[in-house]
Amino acid sequence: LFLLILGMKTLDGAGLTYMSEHVIQQLNLTNGQYSKLSAYYYLTYSLSCIAAGAISSRVSFRKILLAWATIAVGVISIATSFVTTYRQLVLCRLLTGVFQGGSMSFMLAILAKNLVRDEYGTRSGIINMGSSLISLFVGPVFYYYMAEHFKWNTGYRVTGTAILLLGLACLLTVREVRVQIKPRAETASFLRTLKECMQSGAFRMCFLIGILETISNLSISVFRPLYYTEVMGFDSAKKAFYISMGGIAYLPISLIVPVLADRFPVQKVLAVTFIAAWCAPAVVWLFPGTMFSAVLLALLGGVGGATVTLFTYMIPRYALPEHLHGFSNGIILGVACLIGGTTAPALLGNLVDGY
Repeated sequence: LFLLILGMKTLDGAGLTYMSEHVIQQLNLTNGQYSKLSAYYYLTYSLSCIAAGAISSRVSFRKILLAWATIAVGVISIATSFVTTYRQLVLCRLLTGVFQGGSMSFMLAILAKNLVRDEYGTRSGIINMGSSLISLFVGPVFYYYMAEHFKWNTGYRVTGTAILLLGLACLLTVREVRVQIKPRAETASFLRTLKECMQSGAFRMCFLIGILETISNLSISVFRPLYYTEVMGFDSAKKAFYISMGGIAYLPISLIVPVLADRFPVQKVLAVTFIAAWCAPAVVWLFPGTMFSAVLLALLGGVGGATVTLFTYMIPRYALPEHLHGFSNGIILGVACLIGGTTAPALLGNLVDGY
């Protein structure tokens, strides 16, 4: 169920990426306005992650928060199918980010209560694979078909309805868990809790890696469709094929990386994965407009995303006490998205418009 929830939420969040040219044409947007849509989404997404982390250090429930947030995402997605202006679309992206943030953290907190230590990476990798299986493999074809035969935002009626039903399924079928937290009398302030996390060298490493990885990965996801359209000259069908091919290539990677992290030192797994992730943007920069760069961008463009489970959830879970798990997850992912998902696409979008 969590695989489906995360997959459909990711598909919903990535819809504008797959329909970039349709959105730009039908709403008369500049490339800067288009890229800022991602910035708006990740602004509220990151703040929501931070808020979810703060709530996690004070509230022991997880399922009820996840279920109602999922239902809200479904409702907003359906509303997105009716927007006709850029301002309306911006509002929907802001609201979607609010209820998307923190979802993965709540899912893993629920599973963590029932999993042995050596399987945590594998199980979280299976959940994370949902975002690849649905959003990267099915997504490009689905949105291409919907955009070609209907209005650009009609697909949100399908994704919104599916997410709404999955949220209800979560509400009715998943058993609630209580995560260990400090007694209310011992609960520290936000800044003191953050200071407690920062005393851990492992947390500081994950905090920095999160910012750098998110800047890289989200920038690639925003500008990959523009590269295929404006530099390679691909039409919508060919662009959808290449992005879908990237989804197929990413499926085994999204599972293999966390599985290896269960069996080998996580730092080494991180290093090797980041070296592989560096190859695609390097080739695009050195050999722009070549088929080699287009293929490598599809095959390895999203490799860095496979490490999110490692630095956001696995390492903090092993290095920190349980009452800090939810807080650390929210801070790492929230700050990473605030800088990498909000600031970077906005600045880079302005560069694209200018140069």
